[in-house]
Amino acid sequence: METFAKNEPPACAAPSCLATTVTFLGDLPSLLGKREHHVNLPQGATVACLMNALVEAFGSVFAERVFSSPGKLNHTVLVFVDGESIKRHGLLDAPLGEGTVDVMLLPMFAGG
Repeated sequence: METFAKNEPPACAAPSCLATTVTFLGDLPSLLGKREHHVNLPQGATVACLMNALVEAFGSVFAERVFSSPGKLNHTVLVFVDGESIKRHGLLDAPLGEGTVDVMLLPMFAGG
């Protein structure tokens, strides 16, 4: 499967895992068939690592909605890590933090 984010997540050793909960908003729950997804990632993981794990879990349906091209998020998708926009923290290179992490993915809609 094609990698859409820059970095592949390294193997995760249980004691040093980030327990990551991803909440899908907007049209993502209907596209993916669920509103929430849990992922264990290694300490030091970035948003790119998480995105690769989500592409692996949900395939092209997720990738085509969230990415405009490999390594580039669609400009209409907002990503928040523990309530903070990743725009202020390096986008896909933004670190996820430590311990338990909450991530929200919100694709915006256009129209009027």
